[in-house]
This record gives sequence, structure tokens and C-alpha cells, in this order.
Amino acid sequence: MISLNKNIFSSKTKKGETVSTIFGQEISENLPIFTMKSDLANLSNPDLNDFKNKPVTKQAQASTELPEISQKQNNGPFLNHALPTEVEKGKIKPAEKLKKEANWEKLILISIVCFLFLAVGAGGYYYWISRENKQNKETIKLPPPPNEEALTFSIEKPNYLPLDIDASDSTKIKEDIKKYVARVANSGSLTPIEFVITDLKNNPLNFPLFASKMGINFSQDLISNLNTEAKFSLFIYNDIQKTRLGLVVDSVDDYKLKKVLFQEEADLVKELDPLFLDITYDSEIKSFGSSSYDNMGIRYINLTALGDLTVDYTIFENKLIIGTTKMTIRSVMDYIKSHSQINSNEGINVSNTALESD
Repeated sequence: MISLNKNIFSSKTKKGETVSTIFGQEISENLPIFTMKSDLANLSNPDLNDFKNKPVTKQAQASTELPEISQKQNNGPFLNHALPTEVEKGKIKPAEKLKKEANWEKLILISIVCFLFLAVGAGGYYYWISRENKQNKETIKLPPPPNEEALTFSIEKPNYLPLDIDASDSTKIKEDIKKYVARVANSGSLTPIEFVITDLKNNPLNFPLFASKMGINFSQDLISNLNTEAKFSLFIYNDIQKTRLGLVVDSVDDYKLKKVLFQEEADLVKELDPLFLDITYDSEIKSFGSSSYDNMGIRYINLTALGDLTVDYTIFENKLIIGTTKMTIRSVMDYIKSHSQINSNEGINVSNTALESD
């Protein structure tokens, strides 16, 4: 049996060298070989019991020691399962870790979706609001802003309107006044602008001279009840998109003036035609009606279906006020009330009573 072992493990190569490799493992030549023969012989040995108590020899201990595992072998796939991992030690729980990561991913995804939804909604709302504002701006026509022309007019004090009265007739005077009307219209003023009619030397004209030159043919009874020595005023007012004229002349006797005006109503439209500045109107004779503003009686007649050309008159604070639209006379009354120093409530009450009667 010994010789058989020697024949298996000890052979020579072609070059006479001893091969000590079996199945890819190197075996030391001094490695002791144990056989069953010695074991069977020892069974009858009385000292077998003592053999169990004998210490293991150093050589035997050496034969049972595990060989050292190289770093390369230690990293092999068949050894990793034997080493305790961080997961087995209880430091990391993979199920909980995966669950937390999945929750974070869901939270981030939901946040992104919500953000995109809000961004799209905000963008759509902004686009809708911008479109609505643009449409509103296009549909609403605002009055034009005042330009440089507005700086040439005062809204607190009378302005001068000079005329070459000696060399002018009704047509020339109307053309000169139309130029000022266009300038007031371009200025965009929302208050009536007062003008004092003067000659070329800025001397105020009296009303009878201006009326005769322009073609306002009041009766002599009406002229006699006006204060021809005092200055009169011509007002230009922007009534929405129409620019109209107003006339203010001081009264001598309010009661007599009101009586004459009632008697002359049938001819007033024709007499005041130059103030219309060639605007076409219905020339059919119509009767005047009564209205009131700020507790003051006003007599009026509409010359167009839209009411954008009228004859309105009243006597207010000892002045005859004539307007060619309803808003023109009311605006002029407000202007006079805010500028006048006269505070005669008695005269105002008489005027109100007289104008409301036929």
C-alpha cells in the first residue's frame, strides 16, 4: 500500500524531474501519509485510550491549519457569501432603503407635475388677462391727451381772441373763430375756455359791434336790455367729440330781459345762426321747452335728432348765458359760478321763476 502511494505521487517526467502536483494543487514532499493499516493495528493496542489524551503534535496541527486566502481569492464570488455584510449586521435594511428611495422619487415626480401644472395655468391666465386688457384698450376710446396747444390757453382766466374787426365780415369772423375752435378741440380741454373778443390792439369790443359784424341780429329791445358797456365773453367747449360755442353778456334788467327773450324765441334760432359755425340743422320752426340745472330754469330747443346742436339760454347771476348744447350751457354756468363774485340769491330766484313760465 505504501509502494502504491509512492507510485501514484512520485513519478518522473521525461526530463527526470519529480512531479508533485495532483489536480492543480501543490503537495509538499514531506507531507506525512496515513494508511488504514496502522489504524487497524492500533485497535488492538491497549494504549489506545491513552492516545486520545495525547496532545496533537505540531505537525498534525500544521496539517489541519487552513491555508491563507489571498486577496484575489477573498474577493471571489464563492467566498463573499461566507463573510458577514453590513446588511446581515443590521446596520442597513435594504427593504426600508428601497422604500424611502421610492417615496422620494414619487414626491419629486409629484412636485414636478404640480409645478408644471401651475406654470401652465399661470401662463394661460396671464395670456387671457393680457388679451382682455388689449381688447378693452382697443374698444375704449379715451380722449386725446392735451398737446402743446393747451399751454396757450388758460382755464382760470379769460383768453384774448383778437379780430380785425374793421376789415372783417361775418364769414371772415367765423373763419377766425373756427381756428380757435380747432385749437381748443386739439387741446383736449374738459372745461370751457373763456375768450374776450378784442381788436388787433387787444382792446375789448362791445357786444353790439361784435354782434352786427358777425351777423347776430338781435332786436333793438333785446340789445337795450344788455349791458353794452361791459365786456362780454365767448366760450369754446369740447362736448365729447363736438366742440361748441357759448355766449355770455351782462344784463341791465333781468326781468325785462326775460320778458323780451320769451317774445323773441320764435326768431332766436335764426338770430343765433352765426354761432352754429355753418353746422347743418333742422330749420323747421319748433317751440322751446323748459328744463333746469342746479335749481336754475333753462329754455331750450333741439336742432338735431341727436341733440348735438341746440339753443339753450338762461339768466344766471345777472348774465344772459347762451349755449349751443345742453352740456355747453351747464359747463359755462359752473364756470361762472366758480369765478363770479356776485352772490345775489334774490336775482337768481326771480330768473328761475320767469324762465319756467310761458
